[in-house]
Amino acid sequence: MEQIKDYQFLILSDDKDRDQHERNLYKAFYEKYPWYAKRFFKVVANERLIPNIPYSDQIIYGAKNNRDIIISFSACTNLENTETEQIGFSIPKDKAIIEGLHFYGNLDKSRFFGMEEIYTAFMNYALGDLKQKGYNKIYSTCSRRLLIVYKKMDFQVQESLEVDGDTEYLIMREL
Repeated sequence: MEQIKDYQFLILSDDKDRDQHERNLYKAFYEKYPWYAKRFFKVVANERLIPNIPYSDQIIYGAKNNRDIIISFSACTNLENTETEQIGFSIPKDKAIIEGLHFYGNLDKSRFFGMEEIYTAFMNYALGDLKQKGYNKIYSTCSRRLLIVYKKMDFQVQESLEVDGDTEYLIMREL
């Protein structure tokens, strides 16, 4: 676990954190990306999204301010059935490669100002931990709307395709 300012960075693993994570996933993805939410999650009580990929195949990182998860990033360790491939991309099957799944910030726009330092430190923590675990590349996907965010984190576009009327990008970063 690491800390910057009032934020703790850690791996989320207990049931209470998972419940809050699922509620935050719902807020982050259900209305903005309905095709994505319906394809890759189970909707529970119109308030939570449970990923189709089992938690046993994920590492979920979180940034907490007190008890609240305000940023989360999850990665899939099992490349046999990836979201990336379900969208239509192909990634190498190698033990040193991991798939980035979900990244969100649970902040309203008024609180986002000045948070770039926290986001950067959080992703450095998560990606650094993945590197320590033996991974050397991470592949993920993102929409056109979020591409600039990932480019700021040194992800590179590998290819793109149309999904549900929007451009989806396959992105990669060396760790």
